[in-house]
Amino acid sequence: MIALLIGLIVDMIIGDPEHWTHPVRWIGRGIQKTEEIIYPFHNKRFMGGVLVVVILSVITGVVLGIDMTLNRLEWTWVRFGFHIYAFFAGIAFGSLVRIVKKVMIPFAAGDLDKARYELGFFVSRETKELTQEQVLKTVIETLAENTVDGIIAPVFYAFLGELFFQQGILCIWIYKGINTMDSMIGYKNARYQEFGYVAAKLDDVVNFIPARVGALLILGAGGLCGFDMKHGFKMVRRDHHKTESPNAGYPESAMAGLLGVQIGGTYTYFGKEKAKPTLGEALEPIHMKHVYQTKKLIWAMQVCMLILTCIVIMEGIL
Repeated sequence: MIALLIGLIVDMIIGDPEHWTHPVRWIGRGIQKTEEIIYPFHNKRFMGGVLVVVILSVITGVVLGIDMTLNRLEWTWVRFGFHIYAFFAGIAFGSLVRIVKKVMIPFAAGDLDKARYELGFFVSRETKELTQEQVLKTVIETLAENTVDGIIAPVFYAFLGELFFQQGILCIWIYKGINTMDSMIGYKNARYQEFGYVAAKLDDVVNFIPARVGALLILGAGGLCGFDMKHGFKMVRRDHHKTESPNAGYPESAMAGLLGVQIGGTYTYFGKEKAKPTLGEALEPIHMKHVYQTKKLIWAMQVCMLILTCIVIMEGIL
Protein backbone atom coordinates (compact mmCIF):
# COMPACT_ATOMS: atom_id res chain seq x y z
CA MET A 1 0.00 0.00 0.00
CA ILE A 2 2.89 2.38 0.71
CA ALA A 3 4.19 1.77 -2.82
CA LEU A 4 0.74 2.70 -4.17
CA LEU A 5 0.73 5.90 -2.12
CA ILE A 6 4.18 6.88 -3.40
CA GLY A 7 3.13 6.01 -6.95
CA LEU A 8 0.12 8.33 -6.64
CA ILE A 9 2.31 11.16 -5.36
CA VAL A 10 4.97 10.69 -8.05
CA ASP A 11 2.29 10.69 -10.75
CA MET A 12 0.90 13.96 -9.38
CA ILE A 13 4.35 15.57 -9.35
CA ILE A 14 5.95 14.47 -12.62
CA GLY A 15 3.13 12.90 -14.65
CA ASP A 16 3.26 9.75 -16.75
CA PRO A 17 6.51 8.38 -18.17
CA GLU A 18 6.73 9.08 -21.89
CA HIS A 19 8.09 7.32 -24.97
CA TRP A 20 9.51 3.78 -24.67
CA THR A 21 9.66 3.84 -20.87
CA HIS A 22 5.88 3.54 -20.52
CA PRO A 23 4.70 -0.09 -20.25
CA VAL A 24 1.49 0.78 -22.12
CA ARG A 25 3.64 1.35 -25.22
CA TRP A 26 5.08 -2.16 -24.85
CA ILE A 27 1.59 -3.57 -24.46
CA GLY A 28 0.48 -1.63 -27.54
CA ARG A 29 3.31 -3.08 -29.62
CA GLY A 30 2.44 -6.55 -28.38
CA ILE A 31 -1.18 -6.05 -29.44
CA GLN A 32 -0.11 -4.85 -32.89
CA LYS A 33 2.28 -7.76 -33.46
CA THR A 34 -0.25 -10.34 -32.25
CA GLU A 35 -2.96 -8.81 -34.42
CA GLU A 36 -0.71 -9.02 -37.50
CA ILE A 37 -0.22 -12.73 -36.91
CA ILE A 38 -3.75 -13.87 -36.08
CA TYR A 39 -6.04 -11.40 -37.86
CA PRO A 40 -5.90 -13.25 -41.23
CA PHE A 41 -7.60 -16.29 -39.67
CA HIS A 42 -11.28 -16.68 -40.52
CA ASN A 43 -13.17 -16.59 -37.20
CA LYS A 44 -12.56 -12.97 -36.22
CA ARG A 45 -14.38 -12.99 -32.89
CA PHE A 46 -12.61 -16.14 -31.73
CA MET A 47 -9.21 -14.83 -32.81
CA GLY A 48 -9.93 -11.56 -31.04
CA GLY A 49 -10.51 -13.62 -27.91
CA VAL A 50 -7.20 -15.40 -28.52
CA LEU A 51 -5.46 -12.03 -28.67
CA VAL A 52 -6.98 -11.06 -25.31
CA VAL A 53 -5.78 -14.31 -23.71
CA VAL A 54 -2.29 -13.95 -25.17
CA ILE A 55 -1.81 -10.35 -24.07
CA LEU A 56 -3.15 -10.89 -20.55
CA SER A 57 -1.05 -14.05 -20.17
CA VAL A 58 2.10 -12.21 -21.20
CA ILE A 59 1.34 -9.33 -18.81
CA THR A 60 0.75 -11.80 -15.96
CA GLY A 61 3.95 -13.69 -16.74
CA VAL A 62 6.10 -10.57 -16.96
CA VAL A 63 4.74 -8.89 -13.82
CA LEU A 64 4.81 -12.03 -11.66
CA GLY A 65 8.14 -13.11 -13.13
CA ILE A 66 9.88 -9.86 -12.24
CA ASP A 67 8.21 -9.63 -8.83
CA MET A 68 8.95 -13.23 -7.83
CA THR A 69 12.53 -13.03 -9.07
CA LEU A 70 13.26 -9.90 -7.07
CA ASN A 71 11.60 -11.47 -4.03
CA ARG A 72 13.62 -14.69 -4.39
CA LEU A 73 16.85 -12.71 -4.68
CA GLU A 74 15.79 -10.75 -1.59
CA TRP A 75 16.38 -7.47 -3.40
CA THR A 76 13.88 -5.79 -1.12
CA TRP A 77 14.49 -2.18 -2.11
CA VAL A 78 14.72 -2.97 -5.82
CA ARG A 79 11.40 -4.83 -5.55
CA PHE A 80 9.90 -1.89 -3.67
CA GLY A 81 11.09 0.46 -6.43
CA PHE A 82 9.57 -1.86 -9.04
CA HIS A 83 6.22 -1.70 -7.25
CA ILE A 84 6.37 2.09 -7.07
CA TYR A 85 7.10 2.35 -10.79
CA ALA A 86 4.36 -0.14 -11.66
CA PHE A 87 1.76 1.86 -9.73
CA PHE A 88 3.09 5.20 -10.98
CA ALA A 89 3.00 4.13 -14.63
CA GLY A 90 -0.41 2.49 -14.21
CA ILE A 91 -2.14 5.69 -13.04
CA ALA A 92 -2.71 8.20 -15.83
CA PHE A 93 -3.41 11.40 -13.92
CA GLY A 94 -0.42 12.97 -15.65
CA SER A 95 -1.74 12.19 -19.11
CA LEU A 96 -5.03 13.97 -18.34
CA VAL A 97 -3.13 17.07 -17.24
CA ARG A 98 -1.08 16.77 -20.44
CA ILE A 99 -4.25 16.87 -22.56
CA VAL A 100 -5.21 20.20 -21.03
CA LYS A 101 -1.73 21.62 -21.51
CA LYS A 102 -1.13 20.48 -25.08
CA VAL A 103 -4.58 21.40 -26.38
CA MET A 104 -5.50 24.47 -24.38
CA ILE A 105 -2.24 26.43 -24.71
CA PRO A 106 -2.59 26.78 -28.52
CA PHE A 107 -6.36 27.13 -28.15
CA ALA A 108 -5.94 30.07 -25.77
CA ALA A 109 -3.41 31.60 -28.16
CA GLY A 110 -5.98 31.49 -30.97
CA ASP A 111 -4.26 28.68 -32.89
CA LEU A 112 -7.30 26.45 -33.42
CA ASP A 113 -5.55 24.27 -36.02
CA LYS A 114 -2.76 23.44 -33.58
CA ALA A 115 -5.29 22.69 -30.83
CA ARG A 116 -7.20 20.38 -33.18
CA TYR A 117 -3.95 18.65 -34.19
CA GLU A 118 -2.89 18.01 -30.58
CA LEU A 119 -6.38 16.83 -29.64
CA GLY A 120 -6.22 14.25 -32.41
CA PHE A 121 -3.58 12.31 -30.45
CA PHE A 122 -5.99 11.73 -27.57
CA VAL A 123 -9.33 10.92 -29.24
CA SER A 124 -10.64 8.57 -31.94
CA ARG A 125 -12.95 11.16 -33.53
CA GLU A 126 -11.64 13.24 -36.42
CA THR A 127 -10.54 16.67 -35.21
CA LYS A 128 -9.55 18.61 -38.36
CA GLU A 129 -12.93 20.29 -38.81
CA LEU A 130 -13.98 20.76 -35.18
CA THR A 131 -15.35 24.14 -34.18
CA GLN A 132 -14.07 25.94 -31.07
CA GLU A 133 -17.10 24.73 -29.14
CA GLN A 134 -16.57 21.15 -30.30
CA VAL A 135 -12.92 21.25 -29.27
CA LEU A 136 -13.90 22.34 -25.76
CA LYS A 137 -16.65 19.72 -25.54
CA THR A 138 -14.28 17.01 -26.74
CA VAL A 139 -11.66 17.93 -24.15
CA ILE A 140 -14.24 17.85 -21.33
CA GLU A 141 -15.70 14.53 -22.51
CA THR A 142 -12.23 13.01 -22.82
CA LEU A 143 -11.14 14.20 -19.39
CA ALA A 144 -14.35 12.95 -17.77
CA GLU A 145 -14.31 9.50 -19.36
CA ASN A 146 -10.56 9.01 -18.92
CA THR A 147 -10.83 9.97 -15.27
CA VAL A 148 -12.32 6.51 -14.85
CA ASP A 149 -9.99 4.69 -17.26
CA GLY A 150 -6.86 6.50 -16.14
CA ILE A 151 -7.34 7.09 -12.41
CA ILE A 152 -10.40 5.58 -10.71
CA ALA A 153 -10.29 2.08 -12.20
CA PRO A 154 -6.50 1.55 -11.86
CA VAL A 155 -6.57 2.66 -8.22
CA PHE A 156 -9.70 0.55 -7.60
CA TYR A 157 -8.03 -2.60 -8.92
CA ALA A 158 -4.76 -1.79 -7.18
CA PHE A 159 -6.68 -1.62 -3.90
CA LEU A 160 -8.47 -4.91 -4.59
CA GLY A 161 -5.27 -6.63 -5.58
CA GLU A 162 -3.39 -5.43 -2.53
CA LEU A 163 -6.17 -6.19 -0.05
CA PHE A 164 -7.08 -9.66 -1.29
CA PHE A 165 -4.05 -11.04 -3.17
CA GLN A 166 -1.10 -8.81 -2.18
CA GLN A 167 -0.72 -8.30 -5.93
CA GLY A 168 -1.90 -4.79 -6.64
CA ILE A 169 0.61 -4.35 -9.45
CA LEU A 170 -0.66 -7.44 -11.26
CA CYS A 171 -4.31 -6.33 -10.97
CA ILE A 172 -3.58 -2.80 -12.12
CA TRP A 173 -1.68 -4.03 -15.18
CA ILE A 174 -4.24 -6.64 -16.12
CA TYR A 175 -6.73 -3.77 -16.10
CA LYS A 176 -4.39 -1.58 -18.16
CA GLY A 177 -3.95 -4.40 -20.65
CA ILE A 178 -7.73 -4.76 -21.09
CA ASN A 179 -8.16 -1.00 -21.40
CA THR A 180 -5.35 -0.72 -23.96
CA MET A 181 -6.81 -3.51 -26.07
CA ASP A 182 -10.19 -1.80 -26.03
CA SER A 183 -8.64 1.52 -27.09
CA MET A 184 -6.82 -0.16 -29.99
CA ILE A 185 -9.25 -2.78 -31.31
CA GLY A 186 -12.54 -2.12 -29.52
CA TYR A 187 -14.12 -0.15 -32.36
CA LYS A 188 -17.40 -0.88 -34.13
CA ASN A 189 -16.04 -0.54 -37.65
CA ALA A 190 -15.52 -2.98 -40.51
CA ARG A 191 -12.15 -4.23 -39.25
CA TYR A 192 -12.85 -4.52 -35.55
CA GLN A 193 -16.60 -5.12 -35.23
CA GLU A 194 -15.96 -8.83 -34.62
CA PHE A 195 -12.22 -8.95 -33.91
CA GLY A 196 -12.46 -6.41 -31.09
CA TYR A 197 -15.71 -7.74 -29.63
CA VAL A 198 -14.18 -9.66 -26.69
CA ALA A 199 -11.82 -6.82 -25.76
CA ALA A 200 -14.64 -4.26 -25.85
CA LYS A 201 -17.02 -6.38 -23.76
CA LEU A 202 -14.32 -7.22 -21.24
CA ASP A 203 -13.53 -3.51 -20.90
CA ASP A 204 -17.23 -2.85 -20.23
CA VAL A 205 -17.18 -5.45 -17.46
CA VAL A 206 -14.04 -4.22 -15.67
CA ASN A 207 -15.21 -0.60 -15.83
CA PHE A 208 -18.74 -1.31 -14.57
CA ILE A 209 -18.06 -0.59 -10.89
CA PRO A 210 -15.31 2.04 -11.37
CA ALA A 211 -17.53 4.13 -13.67
CA ARG A 212 -20.26 4.35 -11.05
CA VAL A 213 -17.80 4.95 -8.23
CA GLY A 214 -16.13 7.54 -10.43
CA ALA A 215 -19.36 9.46 -10.91
CA LEU A 216 -19.82 9.60 -7.13
CA LEU A 217 -16.22 10.76 -6.65
CA ILE A 218 -16.63 13.44 -9.32
CA LEU A 219 -19.79 14.67 -7.61
CA GLY A 220 -18.07 14.58 -4.22
CA ALA A 221 -15.10 16.53 -5.55
CA GLY A 222 -17.55 18.99 -7.10
CA GLY A 223 -19.26 19.50 -3.76
CA LEU A 224 -15.91 20.15 -2.05
CA CYS A 225 -14.96 22.65 -4.76
CA GLY A 226 -18.22 24.57 -4.54
CA PHE A 227 -19.99 23.28 -7.65
CA ASP A 228 -23.71 22.50 -7.79
CA MET A 229 -23.57 18.90 -6.60
CA LYS A 230 -27.37 18.57 -6.61
CA HIS A 231 -27.58 19.50 -10.29
CA GLY A 232 -24.72 17.15 -11.08
CA PHE A 233 -26.54 14.26 -9.42
CA LYS A 234 -29.72 15.19 -11.30
CA MET A 235 -27.88 15.00 -14.64
CA VAL A 236 -26.35 11.61 -13.75
CA ARG A 237 -29.79 10.19 -12.95
CA ARG A 238 -31.28 11.62 -16.14
CA ASP A 239 -28.48 11.06 -18.68
CA HIS A 240 -26.22 8.19 -17.54
CA HIS A 241 -27.98 5.65 -19.79
CA LYS A 242 -27.84 7.69 -22.99
CA THR A 243 -24.36 6.73 -24.17
CA GLU A 244 -23.61 3.70 -26.32
CA SER A 245 -21.15 2.56 -23.67
CA PRO A 246 -22.80 1.25 -20.49
CA ASN A 247 -20.19 3.11 -18.43
CA ALA A 248 -19.13 6.37 -20.12
CA GLY A 249 -22.41 8.14 -19.38
CA TYR A 250 -21.78 8.16 -15.62
CA PRO A 251 -18.61 10.28 -15.39
CA GLU A 252 -19.51 12.39 -18.43
CA SER A 253 -22.99 13.33 -17.20
CA ALA A 254 -21.62 13.98 -13.71
CA MET A 255 -19.00 16.37 -15.08
CA ALA A 256 -21.45 18.11 -17.42
CA GLY A 257 -23.95 18.52 -14.58
CA LEU A 258 -21.40 20.07 -12.23
CA LEU A 259 -20.15 22.48 -14.89
CA GLY A 260 -23.64 23.42 -16.08
CA VAL A 261 -22.80 22.72 -19.72
CA GLN A 262 -24.00 20.34 -22.40
CA ILE A 263 -21.64 17.92 -24.14
CA GLY A 264 -22.12 15.45 -26.97
CA GLY A 265 -23.33 16.16 -30.50
CA THR A 266 -22.41 15.03 -34.00
CA TYR A 267 -18.80 14.07 -34.77
CA THR A 268 -16.96 12.18 -37.49
CA TYR A 269 -15.43 8.77 -36.77
CA PHE A 270 -13.44 6.93 -39.46
CA GLY A 271 -15.01 9.06 -42.18
CA LYS A 272 -18.61 8.62 -40.99
CA GLU A 273 -20.72 11.10 -39.06
CA LYS A 274 -22.09 9.84 -35.77
CA ALA A 275 -24.62 11.59 -33.56
CA LYS A 276 -23.62 11.23 -29.91
CA PRO A 277 -26.35 11.85 -27.32
CA THR A 278 -26.27 15.16 -25.49
CA LEU A 279 -25.49 15.04 -21.78
CA GLY A 280 -26.19 17.80 -19.29
CA GLU A 281 -28.01 21.11 -19.66
CA ALA A 282 -26.54 24.20 -21.30
CA LEU A 283 -27.04 26.55 -18.34
CA GLU A 284 -24.31 28.72 -19.89
CA PRO A 285 -22.30 28.66 -23.14
CA ILE A 286 -19.30 26.35 -23.01
CA HIS A 287 -16.07 28.27 -22.43
CA MET A 288 -12.37 27.70 -21.79
CA LYS A 289 -13.01 28.12 -18.09
CA HIS A 290 -15.03 24.91 -18.06
CA VAL A 291 -11.98 22.92 -19.19
CA TYR A 292 -9.93 24.38 -16.36
CA GLN A 293 -12.76 23.69 -13.93
CA THR A 294 -12.71 20.06 -15.12
CA LYS A 295 -8.98 19.97 -14.43
CA LYS A 296 -9.64 21.40 -10.96
CA LEU A 297 -12.18 18.66 -10.25
CA ILE A 298 -9.73 15.95 -11.35
CA TRP A 299 -7.09 17.40 -9.04
CA ALA A 300 -9.58 17.36 -6.17
CA MET A 301 -10.41 13.71 -6.90
CA GLN A 302 -6.73 12.78 -6.95
CA VAL A 303 -6.18 14.43 -3.59
CA CYS A 304 -9.22 12.60 -2.17
CA MET A 305 -7.80 9.25 -3.32
CA LEU A 306 -4.45 10.17 -1.82
CA ILE A 307 -6.14 10.82 1.53
CA LEU A 308 -8.14 7.58 1.22
CA THR A 309 -4.94 5.63 0.57
CA CYS A 310 -3.32 7.20 3.62
CA ILE A 311 -6.32 6.23 5.75
CA VAL A 312 -6.17 2.61 4.53
CA ILE A 313 -2.45 2.46 5.30
CA MET A 314 -2.95 3.92 8.77
CA GLU A 315 -5.76 1.46 9.49
CA GLY A 316 -3.44 -1.35 8.48
CA ILE A 317 -0.69 -0.06 10.72
CA LEU A 318 -3.06 0.45 13.68
